Amino acid sequence: MVEKRQIIKNITDYLVNVIEVPRQEFSGFAVCPFSKSERVKGRLMVDVLDHSSESFLDCMNRMTEKGCTSAVLALFDGGVPVVMDKSETVGFSKFLNRIMRDNGILGYKNICTNPSDEVDADGYNPRSQSPYFLIVISETDDLDKKRKSLTKTKYYDKMSDKYKRFLSLDL
Repeated sequence: MVEKRQIIKNITDYLVNVIEVPRQEFSGFAVCPFSKSERVKGRLMVDVLDHSSESFLDCMNRMTEKGCTSAVLALFDGGVPVVMDKSETVGFSKFLNRIMRDNGILGYKNICTNPSDEVDADGYNPRSQSPYFLIVISETDDLDKKRKSLTKTKYYDKMSDKYKRFLSLDL
């Protein structure tokens, strides 16, 4: 098993070197233009969810107890990274959203990042560079506000229709 510290470092390196870097494929924006500010301001919890020793709800509680508004969780089982087929990504994300809703955790949404996903913006697939299957949790209102602000830019212009459908974007 990889040490938790190293897993968190690998995720942070992925955020800094892939997700937060401005790219021509995203019209000069970072893949996630809001990741860096959340991370730098300490509002982003980067952690590991090993479902052999804790539940998704435990991680959600830890996130809120730390005062964070979002999280990136590497999904592990028994100390081993979970490998999931690309066909399961969206269904798993919906499953986690249902767990939150059914347990009264409202105002949050998750988006899963699977290294096996085959979606791209102008040929660039940042998900394929993810070190692990990641669960990204954000406040729903904040996510919607940020997504809406990006529609006023060229951010989505080079994103394939397949990627837009994958992200459930109605542009």
